Parts: sequence; structure tokens; C-alpha cells
Amino acid sequence: MAIGCSLLNITLSSEYGSVVEEQIRSGRFGSPEEVVCAALRLFTGGPERTGIASKEDLNAKIQEGLDDLTRGAVIPGDVDEARLRERSQRKRATLG
Repeated sequence: MAIGCSLLNITLSSEYGSVVEEQIRSGRFGSPEEVVCAALRLFTGGPERTGIASKEDLNAKIQEGLDDLTRGAVIPGDVDEARLRERSQRKRATLG
């Protein structure tokens, strides 16, 4: 089910076609239309959503992350994932 997209036929390279097929196989999307619509929503909302409007902005964000690493101001991924899971479980418990 493609929500918020108009019908338009497009041709994708085999590389992009494989990406679309993988997204459907993963169960994340139910059709090629859903994959393309989601990608376009991300593309059109990019700067507002990410704060990155140019290559310079992207480079600045990368440098900011590298500076955080140098200072040790980062959280290991497994620790961050555990915190997110705990927060999610608490929120579900209060809602359900």
C-alpha cells in the first residue's frame, strides 16, 4: 500500500532494483512502491530532518563526531542499544 504517492512508472538500475528487492524480502516494505515512496520522503525532508543542507554541513557534522570520539564523549553501541530497549520497555509499560 503506497500512502501519499501518485502513480508513476520508473526504471531503476539493477543496483537500485536489488536494494528495493532486499527491502521487500526483509519484510520492512510490502511493495516496490512503498520502498520508493519512503526513500523519496527521506530525500525531500533531508535538510529539515537532519540539519544537513550542504556538503559543508555534512563535513562539519562528521568533524563534530570525530571530535567527540577524540574526547571520549561517545557511548558504545551495545550500551546505547540497551538503554534504548529499557526506555522502550518502560514506555510500553506505562502505555499498556
